[in-house]
Amino acid sequence: MKILLIAPENHDLRTLPEISSITISHNVRLLIERVTARMLFDLCASERYDVLHFAGHGGPDGILLSDNVLLSADEIATLSRMSGARVIFFNACSTGRLAAYSIRHGAAFVFFAVVDLEDDKAWSKPTAFYRNATDTSDASLLAALAVADAGDSDYGYMVAPSLIIRYIDKIAEMQTQIDQLSSQFEQMKKETLALTIDKNRLMRSIMFYMIILSIVVVIVFGMSLLGGAR
Repeated sequence: MKILLIAPENHDLRTLPEISSITISHNVRLLIERVTARMLFDLCASERYDVLHFAGHGGPDGILLSDNVLLSADEIATLSRMSGARVIFFNACSTGRLAAYSIRHGAAFVFFAVVDLEDDKAWSKPTAFYRNATDTSDASLLAALAVADAGDSDYGYMVAPSLIIRYIDKIAEMQTQIDQLSSQFEQMKKETLALTIDKNRLMRSIMFYMIILSIVVVIVFGMSLLGGAR
């Protein structure tokens, strides 16, 4: 996956373990230390990304960039659309509201923090996600999100309603196919049963005629014996 990793300078945060764990197995464009909104917009206008990953300070209203400038929810949603990113990863404190806004404005998958995060553990969730996200398919991303979340009350993830509806439609389509196969199977059972009944009738008819033939043979044989006796 192609990832734009945004990690503004924060002297009270250790983002190096997080950055290292992501760059191991993916194509990552780093935007670290000094990060401004203009730099982000320029990058997202000129290149396509699968994921926008934010590592740093954040909150319900946005992500903190350099010079204490807050990147708003609307700006984040715009960056996602400009870059074509289907995934936004908020590894920043209390970003649930940002996630909900991003989903409503075009993102397909969003991972976020429900509470204030402990810095020494913040690297673990991105590591779990990116090691399991082998490609950008829906199945791969959903599986990776589920592994990263793993019932952790500190984190959560959201999926676009359009994707949920699409999979509901697919399930309904599969159910229709299953019903059709079941109907065909029942028809085959009826036809097999009919053939079995016909076979049994044929066997009974053959046995009946064999018995009649045996009786005729006995009668003929008996009559021949009587004729010989005279």
